[in-house]
Amino acid sequence: MGSLDSKTYPGPFIVVDISRKSEDGLSVVVSPLIRIHNETTFSMALRFQRPQQVETEFASVLLKTGDTIDDSMAAFDSINVSGGLKKALLSLSVGNFLFSFRPEITDDLGSSKRSLSVSWSDDFKGGKAVRLTGIFDKLNYKVWKAFSVEHVKCSFSTAHCSLKAEGAHIGNMHFLIQSIGRNVPVMLPDKSGDPSENRNSPVALQEQKEIFLLPTCNDFTHNIHVGADQYTSIGSDNIGNQATILCGSTVDLYANPTIIYFTVTITAFRSSCKPVNSTDWVKKLNKQKNDVYHLDIDLNFGGGKYFACLRLSRGLRGVLEAAIFTSYVLKNDTDFALFLSAPNQKSLSRDEAQKFGSSIPPEIGLFLPPKSTGSWFLKSNKVRFKLLEGKASESLLDLDALSGLTEISFETEQVSGFKHVTKLGVSLGPSLSKVAVPSQIVSLVPRYVVVNESEEVIIVRQCHLEDDMEHMIHINSGHKTPLQLHMGSSKKREYSLFDNFIRKHRNANDDSLIIVQFQLKDTGLGWSGPDSEEPETIGSGSSVDYVWDDSTLPHKLVVKIDDIHELREINLDKVRAWKPFFKSWQHRRFPFHLPLDNRPSDQRRTNFGGLNGIEMIKVGYEVYADGTTRVLRICEFPDNHKGDKEFQSCAKIQLRVPCFAVHLLEHGKQDVDASEPSDYTTVIVVKLEHINMDSIFTNQHKFNQIRVQALNVEQKWVGAPFAALLRRHQSEYCEINDSILRVVFVLISTNSNVTQVKNSSIILQPVDLNLDEETLMRIVPFWRTSLSDSKSQSRQFYFDRFEIHPIKIIASFLPGDSYSSYSSAQETVRSLLHSVIKIPAIKNMVVELNGVLITHALITMRELFIKCAQHYSWYAMRAIYIAKGRPLLPPSFASIFDDSASSSLDVFFDPSSGLINLPGLTLGIILL
Repeated sequence: MGSLDSKTYPGPFIVVDISRKSEDGLSVVVSPLIRIHNETTFSMALRFQRPQQVETEFASVLLKTGDTIDDSMAAFDSINVSGGLKKALLSLSVGNFLFSFRPEITDDLGSSKRSLSVSWSDDFKGGKAVRLTGIFDKLNYKVWKAFSVEHVKCSFSTAHCSLKAEGAHIGNMHFLIQSIGRNVPVMLPDKSGDPSENRNSPVALQEQKEIFLLPTCNDFTHNIHVGADQYTSIGSDNIGNQATILCGSTVDLYANPTIIYFTVTITAFRSSCKPVNSTDWVKKLNKQKNDVYHLDIDLNFGGGKYFACLRLSRGLRGVLEAAIFTSYVLKNDTDFALFLSAPNQKSLSRDEAQKFGSSIPPEIGLFLPPKSTGSWFLKSNKVRFKLLEGKASESLLDLDALSGLTEISFETEQVSGFKHVTKLGVSLGPSLSKVAVPSQIVSLVPRYVVVNESEEVIIVRQCHLEDDMEHMIHINSGHKTPLQLHMGSSKKREYSLFDNFIRKHRNANDDSLIIVQFQLKDTGLGWSGPDSEEPETIGSGSSVDYVWDDSTLPHKLVVKIDDIHELREINLDKVRAWKPFFKSWQHRRFPFHLPLDNRPSDQRRTNFGGLNGIEMIKVGYEVYADGTTRVLRICEFPDNHKGDKEFQSCAKIQLRVPCFAVHLLEHGKQDVDASEPSDYTTVIVVKLEHINMDSIFTNQHKFNQIRVQALNVEQKWVGAPFAALLRRHQSEYCEINDSILRVVFVLISTNSNVTQVKNSSIILQPVDLNLDEETLMRIVPFWRTSLSDSKSQSRQFYFDRFEIHPIKIIASFLPGDSYSSYSSAQETVRSLLHSVIKIPAIKNMVVELNGVLITHALITMRELFIKCAQHYSWYAMRAIYIAKGRPLLPPSFASIFDDSASSSLDVFFDPSSGLINLPGLTLGIILL
C-alpha cells in the first residue's frame, strides 16, 4: 500500500504514570483512558452510543464474566466500520458516551419451563454521581484504589433490567455500577522534532475512568447451610434474588438496594427466621453520629429456641455484603464422636445421636462425628461435652471464658481397676472467612499424639501396663495416632514411700509421671524401658550409643572398669572437664611397686585387674557436647593437665554508657508519594540510662555483669493515652539508685565448639506496663522475620545453671477500635487480641510471672528464647483468665526444655512469705 492510499484515524488516549517507587529507578505504567469490567455472574451485552445519536445508531459487544473492555480496543475496532457505528465506538475515546446493558439469561436458570427474556437497562453516563438510598447510604465502605495514585473520585449508580416470562413481567434484576475516576492532563504528541520547544505544557484535562458492573449484594455463610430469599417472589422464577448457599460459600444476588427483605432458612432444620426489613434498620442508623462500617442483626429461629447473626457491610467495591454466622464454630479434629449440649439439657446416647445425625435440632444439642465441624446456635455459650465412647464422664466448658488454650478430659471406669482417660486440647482461633465476622473457631484435638516417623511398624504402650494387651497400639510407618492415658494402680507395680507421696500431692492434671514405651514389631527386640539394668561391655577404642525414652529420668550411667568391683555413677547432663575416677584418698590405697621388683607383671596385679596403681591414677573421664549429643569419654589425661589449671593471666574491661535511646518512627502522612521527602513522627522512644558493663577474663573463666539503672519506654505519638509504656514501678520499698535490670553470666574458657556458661542470672525489678491497642498497632509494622538462613547451624550453649528470677508486672491495657487504614498484619494482631485471647480492659493489675531455673542445658540461644517465651506466655494467659474472673486455666505442660536440660524447675512467685514451691512439694524458706 502506497503513501497515497494510507489514511489517518484518531487513535486512543493512553495514560502514562511515571513515579519513583524506590532508589533503583523509575516506575512506568501505561493504561487506557476508559475501562469497563464485568464482575457479575452473567455474560453482559453492552450497547454504546453518542448522546446525540438516534436509537438505531449504536455499537454492541458481549462481555463475559470477569472480562474487560477499554477504549483503545474500541478505537482499533472502529477502523473497519463507518457511519454511526464508527462514531459510537470513537465516543469511548473522548468519554462522551452513553451505554446500557442486559444480562444473558438462559432458560435453564429459571425454575419453570417458561421462556425468559430480559430488557435493556436505562442508558447510563459514566461519572454521574447518584446518591444511593436505604442501607447502602448508611454503611461506610473502603474505596478500592483502581489507580496507583491518589486523588480519585468514586461514584455509584444503580440500574435494573426487567425480567419477563412469555412476555409477562415477573420481576427486576438490579445492578450496582461503580465509577472510579481522576483528571489527567492531556499533552499533544511532538511533531516538530525541535528539543528546544517546551512540550511539558498540558492543553486540557481529561477524565480517566474505571467502570465496574456489580451485583447489589454478596451473601456469604461462614458455617451454616442456608437458603436466602431477598425479595418477595412473583411466580416461581426468582433469578438473582433467591439462592441456597452452602457452608463457607458465596453467591451474588441482584435485589433492589433501596428495600431488601432478608429471609434466612437453615436447610438442615427446615427452619426460617423472621424476615428482616432493611428499612427498619435504616431508621435506627439515622441516630448514629459516627461512621458505621457494619450492622449486626440477630436472626431468631424456632420461636427463640436458637439463634444466628446477620452482618451487613459494604465491600471494597461498595457491594452490600451479607454474612450469616454463629458466634462459635466447633471443629472436631479427633477420631472420637462428641455430643455437645446445654448444661440443663439431657444428653443423648451414641445410638440416639447417630440416629439423628446432622438433623438433631439445635435446642437439643450438636453431634460432631470425627473430623467434622458444626455451629453452636444456642444463646448460652456454656457447653457440656460428652464423649460417645462407653460410659465416659462429661466435661463442662464456658466458651465465653475461653482464651487461647485449655484442655478437657473424659474418664471411663474399667473392670481392671484402671481409668481410661481421654484428654483433648481446646484452642480458640479467629474465623477464616472472606468477610470479617465476630465468629471464633473452637478446635478440639488430641492432647497427646504418637507419630511414627521410622520405617518400621511400632507398638506403643503405657508403662506399668505390661500385661494388658488391650492397651497396646500398633502404628504403621508414617502414621500417627492419639494416645489415651490410663490411670489407676497395677497389682505388680510397687511404689516407694516417696513415689506415693508425690503421686498423692501432685496436680491431678499433671501427666509428667506417665511413661510410654515402644517396641519394633516382628524384630525380636524388647521394649524400650526405664531403669535399664542390662550392662554394655565397651572395648578399647569402641563406643556405644544410648537414648532415654523418658525425658523425666536423669541421664546417668554406672561405669565399672576392668573387673574393678567399685562402681562410679556419672551424670551425662553435666558437661565437665577431665577428672580421675577416684579421689585422692582412694589413691593412697594403691600399692606402689619399686622398679627393682623383678616379679612378673601378672604377679604384681592388684585388685584393679590389669591396671596398676600408677596407671589407675591417670584413668579418668570427661563429658562434652557434640552437637545435640552428650559424649562420655573415658581416657588417660595428658601429663600437663595440672599445669593447665594454674592461674596464667587476668584482664579487666569496664564500659559506662550514660544514656542509650532507640526511636521508632512512622510516616507522618499515610499514602504519601514516594518521590516527595518523607515526613516522620516518633511513635515510641526506648531509653536505657546508666548502663554499666564489667568483665574480668582469666584463662579459666570470663566473668561478665551488665547493670541498667533506668529503663523507660515512652509513648510520643499525639493522642497517646499513657505517658510511658514501660517503666520502673514506684513503691515505698523502691531504691532509686538500684539497678532495674541486672544480668550476670560466667563463661568457661574452652576450645570446644560449644560455648559453656557456668552461671547465668537475670533479675528484673517490678515494672509498670501500660499498653493500649492503638500503640500496639503502630508497633506491628516494625515486626519482621530474620534475614538469616534458618537452615544454617546455630551455635550451641551449655548452661551449667540458668535462672530468671520471678517478675512482677503492674499491668494496664486499653482496648481500641478498628480503622480502615489498618494493614493485614495489624488486622491479624487485632483479631488475635479480640477473637483468640479476648483480653479485657485492665487497670493496675498485678501480674506475677514465675521464674525459670534450669541446670545442665544444651541449647541454642534461639531455642532458649522461644522456650522461655512459651513459659511466660502460659503465665500471661493465666493472668488474663484471672483478670476475666474465669475458673479456667491454660493446659498444663511438661518441661518446656524437654531433653535439653537435666532439670527444669518452675520457681513459684511468693515473695511475701519467702517460700519457693515445687509442684506438690514445698522446699522451705529460700531468699530469692
